[in-house]
This record gives sequence, structure tokens and C-alpha cells, in this order.
Amino acid sequence: MDDPMKLAATYQRFYFALLAVLLVLGCLAYYLTIRYVLIHQVDNDLRIEQQEIQDFVRLHDSLPAPSRYRDQRLEWAPRPGYRERRHFVDDDDDRSIQFSIQVKGEDYAVTISKSLEETEDLLWIILWVTAGSIGVLLVGLFLGNRLLLRRIWQPFYQTLDYLHRFSLSGPRNGGTGTSNIDEFALLGRSVEDMTAKMQRDYMALQQFTDHAAHEMQTPLAVIKGKLDLMMQEPGSGPRQLEQMQQLLQSVNRLSRLNQSLLLLTRIENRQFIEKEPVALEPLLAEKQDWIREHRLEVTMDMEPGMANIHPFLAESLVNNLVGNAVRHNIPGGKVLVTLRPGLLSIRNTGRAEPLDPARLFQRFQKQHPSEGAGLGLAIVKEIADISGMEVRYGYEAGTHTFTVTF
Repeated sequence: MDDPMKLAATYQRFYFALLAVLLVLGCLAYYLTIRYVLIHQVDNDLRIEQQEIQDFVRLHDSLPAPSRYRDQRLEWAPRPGYRERRHFVDDDDDRSIQFSIQVKGEDYAVTISKSLEETEDLLWIILWVTAGSIGVLLVGLFLGNRLLLRRIWQPFYQTLDYLHRFSLSGPRNGGTGTSNIDEFALLGRSVEDMTAKMQRDYMALQQFTDHAAHEMQTPLAVIKGKLDLMMQEPGSGPRQLEQMQQLLQSVNRLSRLNQSLLLLTRIENRQFIEKEPVALEPLLAEKQDWIREHRLEVTMDMEPGMANIHPFLAESLVNNLVGNAVRHNIPGGKVLVTLRPGLLSIRNTGRAEPLDPARLFQRFQKQHPSEGAGLGLAIVKEIADISGMEVRYGYEAGTHTFTVTF
């Protein structure tokens, strides 16, 4: 694929390529025109010389003596029956006129030649001066065109910079600038109006999600409490207890989903932008017993590591990464936690096939059946992005690895 080019550079390449072709053709036409004019002038001089010789013959009834000067020579020779009014001949660097004349009843062929050396020299001088002028013109056009284009397109680049800095959840950083060019001014206003509407719609959606999640917490807590009471009441048969247990599991799952959505909304609303050094080693150490409770072998290889992150987000990051390693493990599997300064790696055994990186961190993307809602890794990615971290996934020989660098 060809390297992308800026619009101004593309325009300049095309413009100066076309200009170069036109100038070459123009120089060729200019050369031929000047040469034609100079040769025509030489021909006029030769005609004048012919007329002078004819006048000399009428006055003296004889031909002037053959002569040779620096740039002109006169030659004649008897040629019986030669009849030619005149014709021009090019011979090397000379331009000659040949004509017939009759002296005392005898025919003569007369040749008058003029050197074109000075004419060619003059022609080359004109061409070099012209080429130099064109070169200066091209350099001036290039520099002027570049400065002009930079100034003209400045509002366009300001609009691009505005779009580059634009964030749905962030504050509006300035505007697109002003321009005296109607098209760029209209583009800037349209972009500002569009982004303002996008932010309003996004914030309205985020507020709706936040409020809906909050409102759902109360009825979910009520349902959960009622189910707990019903399960403790005497007289319930095994069938009813089993159904209530399934209902309670579904309510707990719905509650976790609600909490995850609420957390995502708060992260996107930038409610956790304050950062401070947080020690990850204690947070990870607390998870050892919980991992073993799931009958998994856990290995902790940790060195003191501090991450510049909001404390609540640090805990959520660890919980979701460890929970993902446990939830997608195999019976009797392993979990290896590695902590180094600036790096956290969590490896776990699992299905003998890699996950799809394109869908891995998307919301509600469950590539394998599990109890999760498909939001854990999406939360990890959001936390990493807002905290200036990078999260990567790797697979090798049945082992899945998530690495966070900070």
C-alpha cells in the first residue's frame, strides 16, 4: 500500500509536475519561435545582399569580386542555362541564398552565405536567461505556494486537531478556530455542532444508564432478601428449594451485571481520574485463598510493584483479572501471578485454543460459556485506558496470559 500523502503535498506534486511539462513544451515552442525569427532576420539580410549585387551588375555590367568576411562570404561561378530566382540553403553553421544572374549574356550562379554562429550564440544566451528566469519563477512559486497553502489550510488542520482531541466523555478543548474562507468556516461550525450533539446524546445515555443501574439495585436487593426468607421458611419441599436457589443465583448474577454496568458508566464519566501510587502486592496476596477454594493451584511470584492508579480501580483491575483466570480455568488447573515493577502478568490454564483478540475486550462478548456477563475484560480495558496502562493478551500451549504494563 502506498504511503499516504497530505492533501497539500499531493496538490503540489500534481501542480508542479504539470507546470514542469508545460514549461518544457513552452521552452521548446519558445526556442523554435526565436530561432524562426532570427533565421527570418538573416534571410532578410541575405535578400538585401542579393538586391545590392543585382544593382551592382546593372550599374557596372559585371559581378563584384568574390569576398570572404568574418560572418559573410560571396561566391559566384559560371553556370550556363542556370535559372533560379532564389532559394535558401542551410549548410552546417551557415545560411546561404543562391540565385542566378546574367552578365554580358552569360549565366552565373551566385551564392551569398552568412554565418549563424552569432545567431546560435544569441539564441543560447536567450534560452539560458529564460531558463534561469523560469527556475527563479519555479522556486518562488514553490515557496509562495507552500506558504499560501499552509496559511489557507490552517483552519482545516485546526479542525482535524479538534477532532483528534475530541472525547465523548471528556471536556471540550477549545474549538475549530475561525476562518475567512466560507467553506472552512462552515466545516468548523458543522463539526462543532455535530460533536456538541454527540456529547449531549452520550451524556444523556450515560446518565440514563447510571440512574437505571441505581434504581435496579433496590428491587434486586428486595428480591434477594425475599428469596432468602422464603428459603428459610419451613415446609418448602426440595423442588421449591431448588427453584428458589436457581432464582437466587439469577438475581445474584443480575446484581453483578448491574454493578459492572454501573462501574463502567462511572469510569467513562471520569469519576476516578485521581491517581496515587497503589501497592498491588497486597491486593494480589488476598486472592490466594479464594483461588484455592476453587480447587486451583496458585503460584505467586511477586516483587513490590506500585501502580499510579485510583485505589478503587486498582482493586477492580485485580478482581477482574483474577476472576477471569479462575472462571475460565479447567478443573485442577493452574494460576500463575507475576508482579514486577511496571508489570503485572496473570497466566491460567484453560481451553486449548486462543481467544479472538478482536472481540476479547468488547462488552458482552463471551467466547466460551461461563457464569460471567462478558464485562470483566471490558472493565479491565477501560481501567487500563483511563489509567495510562496497556493490557495485552497472549496464548501458548493451553495457557492464556494477560499482561498489564504500567
